[in-house]
Amino acid sequence: MVGHALRKFRRALSGRMVFPGTLGLLLSAQSVLALPADAVGLGVALEKQEAEIGYLDVCLSNLPDEAEVKQQITDPYREAIQRAYHARLWLVRNDYGAALGQLNQSRAALARAYDMMLAHYLATGAAVLDEASLELALPTDQHVRYFLSEGYREARSAQLAYIRGRHISPHLYGDMIQAYQFGIENMRRARRFGVLALIEARLSREEKERYRVITLDDYLNPSEFEPERADSDFDRVGYLLLTLISREVLPAAVSTRHLPDPVVLPLMEIHYDNYRRRIGARDSVRERLVMELDRRLFYTEQMLPNRNAANRFEVPAAESDARPPRVAEPASDELPPTDG
Repeated sequence: MVGHALRKFRRALSGRMVFPGTLGLLLSAQSVLALPADAVGLGVALEKQEAEIGYLDVCLSNLPDEAEVKQQITDPYREAIQRAYHARLWLVRNDYGAALGQLNQSRAALARAYDMMLAHYLATGAAVLDEASLELALPTDQHVRYFLSEGYREARSAQLAYIRGRHISPHLYGDMIQAYQFGIENMRRARRFGVLALIEARLSREEKERYRVITLDDYLNPSEFEPERADSDFDRVGYLLLTLISREVLPAAVSTRHLPDPVVLPLMEIHYDNYRRRIGARDSVRERLVMELDRRLFYTEQMLPNRNAANRFEVPAAESDARPPRVAEPASDELPPTDG
């Protein structure tokens, strides 16, 4: 009986007999056990890092190319992409300590880029709200006041998120990036409310949907007068903006008059960025930086000096790598205090 069972098991292993359920469980268990826990954790962290890099790419790509702040944010953003690439190279080499070190450097650089980006949003994002606030001097309905109230509330939340991110421990990069992301989203909602307030204030009473006269035929055939259900908020608001700008009812751009150096912000570009859409005429900064990655830097950082621990007895000290001379501190003319 035992011999028959052994022969049956040998035939199953040799491929003559297949057990799909058991074989699938064995293969899945082997694939899970073959990957160390450190590799799984680093892989998840790298995927999260890539998502955060992609989120900032839309914000950075929508900035004008001639803007000085774009170059300032691009420098730490390039460092974050470079170090994330090094972390993946160390991960495939199964050196988890080096991969974690490169990942921490990437997250530190990305946190600096997020900090600068949110500061730019706070400095320029209030321009739409300031432009819409001018409508309060005229008799307006409650919808404009409501949109402005919600917009300033979101702007205040963005300021608090920036303060919270600056007060987080310097080594908790994930919490810092998350706080800055919340601030960017709050500022985008604030600008969205500002755009809605502008549209609501400049639209005539006859053009507003809530004042539109609906006949019985329109009520029985709603598809003839109702807007398309498939249109998103992005499409509807964009259509109203284009219509009002083409009729010169709305200005094509707003200016940050509260800043020492005013910046002109086109309303359509603000509208695209509010909904996390990249402006069609702008190229992706992330794709450009990936093409410009320094492939040799990873290997240059691993090179040993001419005289190292392995050959310090064979190579004389005079042939070691040159180091910059130490700068001596200037001597002080004051005499040390004496007990007498």
